[in-house]
Amino acid sequence: MAPGGGGLLCCFRGPRYPAAAAKSQNYQEHHHPSSSSSSALWKAGQKVKLVFLGLDDAGKTSLIHALQGRRSQRGREDENDANVVCAPPPTTSPQSTCLTLCGLRLLIKDVPGRRAFRESWQDHASDADALVFVLDSTDRMRLPVAELELSKVKRASKIPILVLATKTDIATTTTTTTTREEVEEEVEVEEGLLPAEAAPCSAVNPDGVRSLVETFLRANSC
Repeated sequence: MAPGGGGLLCCFRGPRYPAAAAKSQNYQEHHHPSSSSSSALWKAGQKVKLVFLGLDDAGKTSLIHALQGRRSQRGREDENDANVVCAPPPTTSPQSTCLTLCGLRLLIKDVPGRRAFRESWQDHASDADALVFVLDSTDRMRLPVAELELSKVKRASKIPILVLATKTDIATTTTTTTTREEVEEEVEVEEGLLPAEAAPCSAVNPDGVRSLVETFLRANSC
């Protein structure tokens, strides 16, 4: 805890997020997706339960839409595009979607991220074959909270985890909607930067999102 009582001790540096496409390519060239030696490799045709976790408004649902080939709307020029979807409402209960990628039959579960739901995360994770943890790269105020939750998930899970940093297409890297009271936790950190393992992506680039997830799936398949 910070000296003198509660509060959040964070030092945020300047923008760290160039164009999402360039960073995603660089990530894939120099990083290896998470895999778990304690988990058997998946085989073609196998059903794989993939659970999406992350704080509320991190962009989990939009990334799932991107995996389905639907791009998030970012401007009026997208209004007449049949493959573009508006920002989805907050997820209030777990939602499931079926999708086939890399020859695997995915059952994707979208789990709400509000604090009241986070106690159930481990229940969902214990029934999963792999996890995708989504960080909002624009919400620098709550980034320490997100990283704390990610560390809890890592400690409790022995399955592959893919960490995605979304909304990297948005120019600003600070939020104007989150207040100190909404930070929810007393977290002391040196700086609010994305962890090195987080792969940058954006729901406006479905191909990039799909490529990252496919690379992760192949790393855990035989």
